[in-house]
Amino acid sequence: MYYKYYGLREKPFSLAADPKFLYYSLSHKEAFAQMMYTASQDSGFMVLTGEVGTGKTIMINALIDRLPRQYRVAKIYHTALNPEGLVQSICKEFGLDFLNSPLSHLILKIQDFLKWTHHSGEHSILILDEAQNLNAETLEEIRMLSNFESAHKKILQIILVGQPELEEKMWEKNLRQLRERVSLRYRLRKLSLDDTIRYIQHRLTVAGRMNGRIIFTNPAMRRVHALSDGVPRRINILCDNAMLMGYAENYKHIDEDTVRKVGYYNQKEESIPEFVEHDFTPPPIRIKEKKVAIPEGHAAFQASRTTAAVASASTARLEKRIKELQQRYNGNGAFDYKKFHSFMQQYLETNHLAITKKSNFGKTFTKVFFGFTLLVLSFLTAIYIAIHFNIIKY
Repeated sequence: MYYKYYGLREKPFSLAADPKFLYYSLSHKEAFAQMMYTASQDSGFMVLTGEVGTGKTIMINALIDRLPRQYRVAKIYHTALNPEGLVQSICKEFGLDFLNSPLSHLILKIQDFLKWTHHSGEHSILILDEAQNLNAETLEEIRMLSNFESAHKKILQIILVGQPELEEKMWEKNLRQLRERVSLRYRLRKLSLDDTIRYIQHRLTVAGRMNGRIIFTNPAMRRVHALSDGVPRRINILCDNAMLMGYAENYKHIDEDTVRKVGYYNQKEESIPEFVEHDFTPPPIRIKEKKVAIPEGHAAFQASRTTAAVASASTARLEKRIKELQQRYNGNGAFDYKKFHSFMQQYLETNHLAITKKSNFGKTFTKVFFGFTLLVLSFLTAIYIAIHFNIIKY
């Protein structure tokens, strides 16, 4: 893949929460210190919150990776559970049998397991990711599990990790007992511009970048920060796409223009109107007739009026025939009467008869003859279309 093109051992901006890629900004250092304190000092409850993509899951994995072997960790990511489902998940993570057992028996199994680990000099930790999805009943069950303790300390440490909605939920009136159990709270912050630059360089170094090699220019990294708003997950996606484009275009360095091309985060989706198919009923064909004021008694006018009357009668017959064809073939798919109607409407309106004010007999006769000729041609065209679409058998 592209990472070899840039002299790397692996993808530097993978979305997998690999703890070796964790960059310890000031905010992440403080959060990790509080998590480690909760796990090792038996402080009870901790709540860690942060916006989507700020690195909460990778913090959990880094904590588990750093804990000694005497720590038993139950890590639960799927938290859309009722109290029974949660207890079953805890049993599974601790390696306890949970099949065909009622909720009360499962709680007793967890209690016996926690006492055994405590007497063995081990520690038990429960970590719940995406905790904002927990309902009030399940959170109350978690509070009840925190009641397990020895004569001197808590024997189950609980860390709730979730989005800022978790903080709002904790302040609900029916969860005030759980809120009072929380000893530590922390909220992860986004990366600053300096941290974003160090974050990109850190991940490239961990992925095997050679010393001194420049992959992202400084303007490119500043553009990444502007587009990502300092959210690590967005930084990963932007940088990954930029390196992929650079590989495809044979770029040795990723510049600001390349980042701008893949920077789609602030683009809003344009609403596309939904297409709704309606039944088409063609309106009747109407031919505009122009009335002109020409002095009565003029021989040329009398002749032209007679010719126009004949043409109007022919047009009426043609219109009648078109309506009959539309009624006959409406809806059976024999021919596209919508296009046919549009064509004839445009043709007849464009080539309607026009009688001018010219009193010269030669000019008037020529125009009347030309108009009548166009009318005959339109009639022949309609007959040809009807034969072509097998409407009339020749």
